[in-house]
Amino acid sequence: MSGMGGETWRSLAELTANRLRLIQADLADESAESRRAHLDDEVRAALEKVPNAERNDFLELIEDRFPAWEGGRVVSGASEGTLVSATDMAEFNDPAFLLRQLMKAAEQMTPEQRREAGERLASVGIAPSGVGEIPVESLAKAKASMQAPADADVDAGRVLEASALLADQVLLLDTLVWKIWRQIAPDSQHRSRTQLGATMSSYLTGSGETGRGEVAESLERFRQLTAALVSSIGKVGSTAFTQLSQLNPNNIETMAKDEKKWNESLELAAWRKYRELAGKMDQATVENEMMRAVSRTVEDIIRPRGRS
Repeated sequence: MSGMGGETWRSLAELTANRLRLIQADLADESAESRRAHLDDEVRAALEKVPNAERNDFLELIEDRFPAWEGGRVVSGASEGTLVSATDMAEFNDPAFLLRQLMKAAEQMTPEQRREAGERLASVGIAPSGVGEIPVESLAKAKASMQAPADADVDAGRVLEASALLADQVLLLDTLVWKIWRQIAPDSQHRSRTQLGATMSSYLTGSGETGRGEVAESLERFRQLTAALVSSIGKVGSTAFTQLSQLNPNNIETMAKDEKKWNESLELAAWRKYRELAGKMDQATVENEMMRAVSRTVEDIIRPRGRS
């Protein structure tokens, strides 16, 4: 580090603490104010050699090794009062130092003191303020939905964080599932009335007439479609088998017998029929048949529960 040779700021803190002890002993007969000035001069001189990013840690190490200094906050006798040095003022104007001191003090604070400190910090925009208590009934429903024991104490903040994670995934899947459905069945009447995200936003903000029922309905339509699409996967295999069964040798031979000319062999007639059927099986035709099968299956699954 520049200006320190081979020393580090940690070793410098140890050296400075030792020098402070010597100064304290040498100036024992002088006034507290005089001792304070000499101690602060020594600390300021050492601080000039320490990078800004390490200065708080440097001061903390000195406090640990020379508690009598306590960052320049030595309290003198009752008649002399408490002295505030230039070092004190520099620290009191350093947000990082003040935060470090608050974190230390927080370890000994009561819940009431913590709450009051949080409210004061929130009032000046340093800490985010809350938006009120979560209703007990709503919290109980959230615990049950997230499979937490009914008698377990849960952190409300974590409940909200978990809810946010779940909502992120559901909204992403909702968009993806409806997009896939539109590609599979562009003419289907089964459609999402509104995007789930817009419905939830309206419900949360109370900006419209959206109630819990509308949110539940949107989620149910999303669940139905997702379940139906997953269930329809099995239909793809049977549809593919039906398509390929047209090329079954026995099937082709049966059709060839009915169509063969009087002067050609059955093998030649069968080959001609195979080429005719296989020629109709291009990629687009097969894919369209698969999509129609999926579409019909999805519609059949959803229809009994109501269609829009």
